[in-house]
Amino acid sequence: MDRKEIHEQACEEQEDNFLREVQQAKAYCLRLLVSLDRTESQLRTKLRQKGYSEQAADEVISYVKGLRYLDDERYASYYIASKSETRSRRQIIQDLQRRGVSRETIERQMEEADEIDELPMIRRWMEKKHFDPNQADEKETWRFYQFLQRKGFSSSNIRRVLRGFDME
Repeated sequence: MDRKEIHEQACEEQEDNFLREVQQAKAYCLRLLVSLDRTESQLRTKLRQKGYSEQAADEVISYVKGLRYLDDERYASYYIASKSETRSRRQIIQDLQRRGVSRETIERQMEEADEIDELPMIRRWMEKKHFDPNQADEKETWRFYQFLQRKGFSSSNIRRVLRGFDME
């Protein structure tokens, strides 16, 4: 065997190994996506953790996108719709960012979604925590206000509810 033949054989082996890796990665991704919708970032992380190469990951991501099994726009839209009753706008945005959805995609989907009404959610927290703004002293009110801010509610909506505006 001369050098050229050895080189060609090595290239063929590399290509075969890459194709095998891509096939295994595709099967792995499809198994993951059957059980749970994921973002592109989450899927890339899973592939990296499993030890697949970046080239194989790119190939597989392209493949599942082509099948429309992977779509960050759809993921963000569904996530916003499912969480808009229980989470503040800020919490939803932070959750989607942690999941690797781009800021542009989040903004676009938030604009398309119905406006998230935080007032009923704040009232539910008041009921759950047995907080009565008329009975609470300044310190208790401030603590509850900070708690709601950490939950991602806007200051203006918190003040509106705590002051008794728009109460049912």
